[in-house]
Amino acid sequence: MSSEIQSSACTVYFDGGCPLCRREIGHYRRQAQSAPFAWVDVSTCHAAELGADLDRAAALARMHVRRADGQLVSGAAAFAEVWRHLPAYAWLARLAAWPGLLAVMEAGYGGFLRLRRLWRRPGFAGPTPSLAAPIAVAPTSAADREIDVRDSAHAAQACGRAGCRDRQ
Repeated sequence: MSSEIQSSACTVYFDGGCPLCRREIGHYRRQAQSAPFAWVDVSTCHAAELGADLDRAAALARMHVRRADGQLVSGAAAFAEVWRHLPAYAWLARLAAWPGLLAVMEAGYGGFLRLRRLWRRPGFAGPTPSLAAPIAVAPTSAADREIDVRDSAHAAQACGRAGCRDRQ
């Protein structure tokens, strides 16, 4: 494992092949500029970065966080762990600690995971932004640019611009 990962309070394992996941992690990364996180895009990382107790298939299936003590948590508990370290989201972490609420959040996350399969790009090996830079995923090819425009919340407006082919 890299020294960055070993010295972090938490290591967040996320699926960079999922456009919505990338956006959410990008948001957390901007919020966490002073928090000691390591961010691992499991769609493009080396197997050694996952650790012995996490395989790529499991890591791609749902979000995982390795706490500073080495304990691995996933799903809603992983989100709560990230929130615990982000001042703007600490209230959500406290809310998740209420009896029974984490189970409700896990059920909601399970529903999201079923829908996420529709959004995830198979075989995606897109760029992973550096920790120092603001999150801005730049497409690497013309095909990626077309996909990114279709993924955009403003796809209807963007496809009216010159150079964008409507593939619907």
